[in-house]
Amino acid sequence: MNDYSELLPQVSEEMGRVSVKLRSLSGKLSGSPKRSVKRMLSYVDHCEVSVQNEEQVRILYGELPKVIEELKDYQKDLDWEM
Repeated sequence: MNDYSELLPQVSEEMGRVSVKLRSLSGKLSGSPKRSVKRMLSYVDHCEVSVQNEEQVRILYGELPKVIEELKDYQKDLDWEM
């Protein structure tokens, strides 16, 4: 995300993809993972991708891997239960 202003269309498109995936996951999960996904979905939905909002977009971009890791751990836990 170095040349943020040049990548605005791509960043906006990716945020749209993230929103769709999070919305889908929120209906399939429960407990802590669901809360994390819903919280991140709320952040994504309220984050306007613009030149003026670069800092918020970068913060959101940094938070996504945390949710992804939580979901991976949740999946591993489910595998153990089977």
